[in-house]
Amino acid sequence: MKKLLFVCMMNICFFNLNAQITLTAAQHNPIVGDLIKMSFGDTTNFNPGDTGANHTWDFSSLTLATGNINTAYISPGSTPYAASFPAASVSLYESSLFTYTYYKVSASSMNLIGIANPGLTLPYNDEEIYTKYPFTFRSFYNDNFHGSFTDIPNALKYDRTGTISSIADGYGILKLHGKVFNNVLRLKTIQQMDDASIDTDMGDTFETKHIYTRTYTWWTAIDKLPILEFTYMSQESDLLPGLLQETKYIKINQLATSIRVDPFPGNVRIYPNPCTDKLLLEINSPFNQSLTYSICDMSGRIILSKQSEVFTGYNRVETDVSLLSNGVYSLKINNTTTNLTLKFLICN
Repeated sequence: MKKLLFVCMMNICFFNLNAQITLTAAQHNPIVGDLIKMSFGDTTNFNPGDTGANHTWDFSSLTLATGNINTAYISPGSTPYAASFPAASVSLYESSLFTYTYYKVSASSMNLIGIANPGLTLPYNDEEIYTKYPFTFRSFYNDNFHGSFTDIPNALKYDRTGTISSIADGYGILKLHGKVFNNVLRLKTIQQMDDASIDTDMGDTFETKHIYTRTYTWWTAIDKLPILEFTYMSQESDLLPGLLQETKYIKINQLATSIRVDPFPGNVRIYPNPCTDKLLLEINSPFNQSLTYSICDMSGRIILSKQSEVFTGYNRVETDVSLLSNGVYSLKINNTTTNLTLKFLICN
């Protein structure tokens, strides 16, 4: 009897160490104000690994690539295209694409209901199930979606039809950049879209783009966003058959993993110090980024502020400080995620 009890206890412990997780609306649906902070990983020779239960995905050797994503879910009513998406619960702005994506969330799913940018407003009359709840190991779904937009002045109609399928194909342990995450659920999602451009005067389709996306995401029970995402995307136009444009990227959730690229990893220095008329800043940047420079006096009052674009590698920025009175000042450098303060002395 004692032996049987021991075996049962060992089985319970093993189950707890390898517990399956379930994605739920209450825990994983986004709300207005949720932050998104992502680092990029190097996709060279990246393999998303096997499927199955109690699997270990070991990406310890994954190196970080340059660049960071910093955004947040915002209120649809605060966006310039709110009137076209009255059912939206949240919106996400991608500054690099000048594009807003609109979602409707409920207890059973998170649906993509359309996108908008300065050149296109595309509401979906047949919504795309972006995430379904509850979702656990071996859960799956398939969905069709459709949206269209007519550009009357240019006699054009844009028509999108697509399918999405998603399956939770594995769970286990994820090793990432020196960190270990237990009880992780992996989802594999495949999306196929046809984007057609139609001449409304002639009724002819003059171009169709075929877009294929395969995405692997690794989730925990508590983090709203996946801790790791790997995406492969291909695009082909029927105007140029056989010419396939391919893209791969890896995103790492900074908030869940604390893994990020330091935007100021190299030598950052200001000179001459003390300074009389021209203050020079040297920075070795790991990627292209926008920086804000502020000069403050000892009370914290901002005396001078400006923005500058810096590029990967060595950069030098010159600032005229000839009108400053003698004393100690602070040069504050910041991007969207990091602040750096350097002190200097003015001696005229």
